[in-house]
Amino acid sequence: MKLIEKLRAEKAGIIEDWQKLIFNSYLEDGSIFFKSQQNKFQNPVGHTISNRLVTIFERLLESSDMDLIRTDLDDIIHIRSVQDFSPSEAIGFTLGLKGIIRSRLSSFLKNKSEFDELTAFENRIDHLSLLAFDLYVGCREKIYEIKANEVKRKYFKLLDRSGFIDPERADGK
Repeated sequence: MKLIEKLRAEKAGIIEDWQKLIFNSYLEDGSIFFKSQQNKFQNPVGHTISNRLVTIFERLLESSDMDLIRTDLDDIIHIRSVQDFSPSEAIGFTLGLKGIIRSRLSSFLKNKSEFDELTAFENRIDHLSLLAFDLYVGCREKIYEIKANEVKRKYFKLLDRSGFIDPERADGK
C-alpha cells in the first residue's frame, strides 16, 4: 500500500489527533470548549479550525500545490494571529502534523521506499508551514497597520480639537 493510500485510510485518526494538537494549545477552558462544542454559531473558532484542518489535509493528500491550501490555511492563521500566541505557537500546528503521521504510520514504515514517500510528503508539510508563516506575518502587519492608523486618527483629532490644525489644510498635509 502506498503512503497516500495509507494516509487516506488513517485520515480520521490523523485529523482527530491534529485537532487535539491545535485545541490543546489553548488554555484549558478554551480547549475543553473547542473540543466539546460543535455548533458553528456557538463555537465559530472551533468549527472553522476543525473544518479547515480536514480540507487542508485532504488537499495535502491530493497535491503539493500550496495555492489550493492557501484560503483554508489563511482562515486558521487569521484566527491564531489575533490571539495571544507567539508566532511559533500560532503556526506550530502545521509541523505537528509530521509527528502525528509518523506515530500513526510507524508500523507501515519498513523500507527505504516508504521512508522516501514519507519524506516527500513531509516536504509538503514543510511548505505548508512556510505558507502559514507568510500568512501569519501578513495578518500581523495588517493588525499593526490598523493600530497605527487609529493612533494617527486620534492624534489628528486631538490636534484639530486643540486648534493646532488650520481648517484650510485639514487634509493632514
